[in-house]
Amino acid sequence: MAAERPKRQRARSPKSEDAPLRITLVHSTIGHKAAAGGTVRALGLHRLHQTVEIADTPVNRGMLRRVAFLLEVHEPERRGAARRAAGSANPSSAEAPSAAEASVDPAGTQEAPSAQGGTKG
Repeated sequence: MAAERPKRQRARSPKSEDAPLRITLVHSTIGHKAAAGGTVRALGLHRLHQTVEIADTPVNRGMLRRVAFLLEVHEPERRGAARRAAGSANPSSAEAPSAAEASVDPAGTQEAPSAQGGTKG
């Protein structure tokens, strides 16, 4: 007899599942496929500019992805991310160069931006 393998567990969403997502219907489902309208209804939205809170689960994330062009999603800020952002307020440490500094060549001359916005050549 073969030994039974343990069942695989589903991968969990990296977001906290106890913090709900706030979603708002900002575009009408009129003129879109019926499946889009059904997905919006399944999310609990019935009217334009209506906002509901749903659980942050992989199933709901999948539905949001299917009708993202009709919705506005407000994710709660993660507690750890807010602390890290506040803690790294040292302006002198490893900032990206500004746009003007990035276009300076090693010889020290600055290139003028092209009038047409195209590529060099």
